[in-house]
Amino acid sequence: MAGDAQIPKIVCLSDCPAHVFFFNCRNAAHYLLLSQQRADAVKTQLMSMDIDGTRLTTKGFGDTKRMDTNGTLESKENNRRVEFIKM
Repeated sequence: MAGDAQIPKIVCLSDCPAHVFFFNCRNAAHYLLLSQQRADAVKTQLMSMDIDGTRLTTKGFGDTKRMDTNGTLESKENNRRVEFIKM
């Protein structure tokens, strides 16, 4: 996973529970499922790094929460993201 070194820094900033969201904007039905699988994979990776999984929930949003137009490679990259939200 790219940027593994940054993950513990992000999660360990607080002992608060967090939601893990993954966004991906392509074919709605297929990529909603793929987004959920990717969010779950992030949680699994964090748990393998000794982050308590009971502090994390996951939610894949597919193409429902775009940040950009999705018309260029750069905008598509902007739409493929993981967000950590304190609960």
